Amino acid sequence: MEIDSRFTEADQAHREQVVLQESRADWVNVQLTRTFMANTRTALMTAFVSLPVTVMMLWRQVPTAWLILWVVVVGFFTVYRHWVVYAYRKYYIHAGAASLERFFKRHRWGWSVSASVWASLMFLYLGNVPLTNQFICLMILMGMGVFSAILMSARLDCFRPYITSLSFTCMCAVVTSWSKEGILSAQPYDIGLVVLIAIFWWLLMSSGQRFQALQRRGYELQYDNEQLIASLREQTDKAMQAVIVKNSLLANAAHDLRQPVHALAFYADWLRNEPDLAAEVVPKILLATDSVNTLFNSLFDFAKIEAGAVQPQFKAVPVCELVDDLMVQFNHTALEKQIVLRTRIRPAYIWTDPLLIRRIVGNLVANAIRYTEEGGVLIATRIRGNRMLIEVWDTGVGIAPEHQGQVFREFYKASTHKGTEDGFGLGLAIVRRLSDVLGHKVHMHTRFGRGTCMRIEVQLANSEQLQVRLQLEPVTEPTALELAAV
Repeated sequence: MEIDSRFTEADQAHREQVVLQESRADWVNVQLTRTFMANTRTALMTAFVSLPVTVMMLWRQVPTAWLILWVVVVGFFTVYRHWVVYAYRKYYIHAGAASLERFFKRHRWGWSVSASVWASLMFLYLGNVPLTNQFICLMILMGMGVFSAILMSARLDCFRPYITSLSFTCMCAVVTSWSKEGILSAQPYDIGLVVLIAIFWWLLMSSGQRFQALQRRGYELQYDNEQLIASLREQTDKAMQAVIVKNSLLANAAHDLRQPVHALAFYADWLRNEPDLAAEVVPKILLATDSVNTLFNSLFDFAKIEAGAVQPQFKAVPVCELVDDLMVQFNHTALEKQIVLRTRIRPAYIWTDPLLIRRIVGNLVANAIRYTEEGGVLIATRIRGNRMLIEVWDTGVGIAPEHQGQVFREFYKASTHKGTEDGFGLGLAIVRRLSDVLGHKVHMHTRFGRGTCMRIEVQLANSEQLQVRLQLEPVTEPTALELAAV
């Protein structure tokens, strides 16, 4: 069955979208956590201010020992929450979403217990102190609930237990207060207070969830804006780089064209004045013309790649056929230079574009022959897992360390290397760009004065891709050795 490339592209796009959404969600959660911890310090300061006010309102109104015990417990949990904020700012402020989740899983219980401790004061004062004092203390608890909805809603996993513990403890205090004289003796005031606390709880939960949704939406918009700005900056950089490449391309092309064009004019004038020298001049004219054609072909190829006009057609390509074609193409050139062109190939099928991979390997072989004066050039393949390494070895001049980082640039020619004056500096630039189009990796290993190895990493064709080839080309069935290598 033929593989639908549109399906694979859609699946890849979907996976990239999922990864992007996960990164976005993690970033938003980290920002919400930072907001929550920053607001927690404000909430703790409010608790420190409310504590002495509450003590003043209840001093000598409730048992002193119980009040002091309550103050100690409240102070302990307040200090504990301060320590959590300190630990976060010191160790986790730059942590990722996963680390923060583990941090809060260990410490979120402190918020709910702290809320229960604060609300437990109602067990002491409800029904035992003047109504004015009760009202003030109740307003302090309500204020803490309202503040929490505003300040703590960024993390609902801490906010919800906090509000629930605060409200539930207050309800228990009210029920305990009227049950002292029996449940049936409850007054409408007592029942109404429980209902009001329940309504208050529901309003706080709803408000907190809305606040959190607004904050989340704000951070999502901020993330999208930052991604858009980064994308625009990247596109601007690419556009500027393209302008630089274009200017360099034109300048170098003009420079490299000048010499063969001047030579053509010189030879033509020479031939006009000395027609008897045609046998000597015509080969030179043909050589200059071939040089111009080679440069123009390379420029056209480079322009097509830069314009994104090269669309690869992936197929299962037999490596043996690819290398045999290259041997036919370059064997005569190698013989003219009196060097040996050899192969060491493992039969297999690779998943690539047959025309583009031939151009890539062909450029590498042409470079190897050009820069090799004695010895030879070897085309070899190795299989590593589900990938094939196509290697071109030579015993040429190698590449000096100061030039190794530049050889894949367009029109780059190492002037100190013998042989570079014959090229235009586009061969390896085209290799790099075609490899990027195909998704193949290019590696270079070189020793100056000893030679160079250029290596292309290509995916091996799997059994389903081979089956497609067999259905399309039943005449060229692979051998048992080729199938075994896949």
